[in-house]
Amino acid sequence: MVFRLLRIVLAVTFAGITIFSACSVVAQSAPRTIADVKLISDGEPVSLYQKAVTYTGQDFFYVEEDERNCGIRVEMPGHRLSAGMRVNVVGTIFTNDHQERMIMATSATPEGEFTIKPILFRGSNVGGGDWNVRGSSGQMGVTGSTGLNNIGILARVLGSYEQIDATTFLLDDDSGKKIKCSVPEGYVLFPDWQYVSATGVVTMESQGDGTYSPLLVAGKVGALLVPPMLELHVHCIRVSDDDGSRQANTTAAQFQQWVDFANATFAPAWIHFLYDQATDFTDIKSTLINNMTGTGDPNWNQEKAAGNQYAAAYPNKIVCFSRYGPNADPGAVGGFSWTDYNFVALKGFANAWHCGHPHLEQFAHEVGHYMGLVHTFPFDPFPTKNDAENYFINHGSDPNMFDGDGLSDTSPDPGIAPMECSTDTTVTLDGVVFPLPRTNIMSYYNEAAEVTPMQINRARWFLNQRMAHNMAMPTNAGIANPIEAETMDVVQAINTSLYVQDMAPWGSGNWSGGKQLFAVCSNGSAFSLLLPVASAGTYRLDMYATYAPDYGKIQAWLGLVDAYKIGSPFDGYGPIVAPSGAVTLTTQYFLAGNNMITFKVTGKSALSDGYLVGLDCFRLIPVGP
Repeated sequence: MVFRLLRIVLAVTFAGITIFSACSVVAQSAPRTIADVKLISDGEPVSLYQKAVTYTGQDFFYVEEDERNCGIRVEMPGHRLSAGMRVNVVGTIFTNDHQERMIMATSATPEGEFTIKPILFRGSNVGGGDWNVRGSSGQMGVTGSTGLNNIGILARVLGSYEQIDATTFLLDDDSGKKIKCSVPEGYVLFPDWQYVSATGVVTMESQGDGTYSPLLVAGKVGALLVPPMLELHVHCIRVSDDDGSRQANTTAAQFQQWVDFANATFAPAWIHFLYDQATDFTDIKSTLINNMTGTGDPNWNQEKAAGNQYAAAYPNKIVCFSRYGPNADPGAVGGFSWTDYNFVALKGFANAWHCGHPHLEQFAHEVGHYMGLVHTFPFDPFPTKNDAENYFINHGSDPNMFDGDGLSDTSPDPGIAPMECSTDTTVTLDGVVFPLPRTNIMSYYNEAAEVTPMQINRARWFLNQRMAHNMAMPTNAGIANPIEAETMDVVQAINTSLYVQDMAPWGSGNWSGGKQLFAVCSNGSAFSLLLPVASAGTYRLDMYATYAPDYGKIQAWLGLVDAYKIGSPFDGYGPIVAPSGAVTLTTQYFLAGNNMITFKVTGKSALSDGYLVGLDCFRLIPVGP
């Protein structure tokens, strides 16, 4: 079972998914792009300027467009280039014995620096089919392949490892096609590797019988440290109105297609969704749920509570509602989810269309929100490019204004509606070129199906939080008899500034009393509060705190520091601001009156940007007689 799951996850994969448009440009009168060069017949002179070098061998190198949509090999003995440079190339186009288009360079002049990131590929997509092959022009693809041609592209593939000899191995991600990979002489391959990540340039080689197979010329190979698999059951609830009318147009088999797409998308995160069409698909009648449209709905609080109640009936499952929506057109309703409620809302499958085809990525996108991922774009999509450009100019022309998720490994995304279904890889606003994150699942681009390492870390953090609480995100709301931290008397504050903070900007109703005690601290800071106890007795003391990207670790003591330690260190780091839920500090006898509790900052997570602390409230729960 473990190996089967590993094979599933290592299908890193975008099967049947268009993740980029290789060499998808039209030839121009004067060659300027790599695609232009590949459209020229053998023997013609060519020139390329300011192209990024992605891979270098002793007598050759590869260059690629900044948009990562086309690359080509350049033969140049003694070139002295390295990956990460830019280069100007002059030479002649030709085709080698393996049917790969190449440039025989007469000059290769370094011209600045630029680093290309690899594109994550499923093994079955490596190589692709023919592209504009007419005589010697275009680029032949891999025999039997019909996908987009990606010969010359810098790629990354993950899978199980089988060494052939000192410089060659096979990589298998269970996609149905093993990929042969080669490394330079002197590169050390280890025979005991089980799973590897290989980064290199996609090429092809002749098998001598008229067929051509993909080959990854790898410049970097490393063993994969397999993280714990996060397996999550998914339950779909198809909704109709109270009288049974207006049922969402989704079947159990159609929902399976959504789950399959999500499994392909989140395989690199070691997240796998389990779904049984026979047992994980049920119906309810609820006009309230059927009509919900999200946080802007006037009935949202009631709808959210009802949705959470239904979800609680399926502990340890991700509950999804497929609804009709409040309008006559069931296609008008949108999907949504977020971390402060415990379900995913979806359209009916048959009414979910995007760019002229079924919206297969809808569940993967919305479950991304469920796992704490936000859009790559910051606002509702602009109706036109002009609207985006005018906004950009009128707000200072700072590209960071389009950074929707704050993650450094996703590109700022203006989010322009007409571009969702185009093949454009960049957009220029007021002279600034924005590479579009077309493949990212949290964008709105056509059939996006990729997650970045930082998105993976965030998704796994939130899932671990949910899985520890039966798939319900912890909350600080609705606490019986809370002792609000912001109202407690402060005895001392060492290198600490304390403030009362309104938490409404981070989710109304998620914190007790809507406020918290916010402590501006540095490493080693401490502060003491007085905990009021009405009557002496044995109590369990629970703390309700806050997670945030710049919060530190704290240790609690009864009395002063080093007096009587209670509880384990609490790590306040979280990828976004979120309530911690109950954190038990101790169960013991408390005297009546004020009991001093001291908190000391003892460090921080490597992921945290600071040592701040947020305490919401405390609760004393009587234990025993």
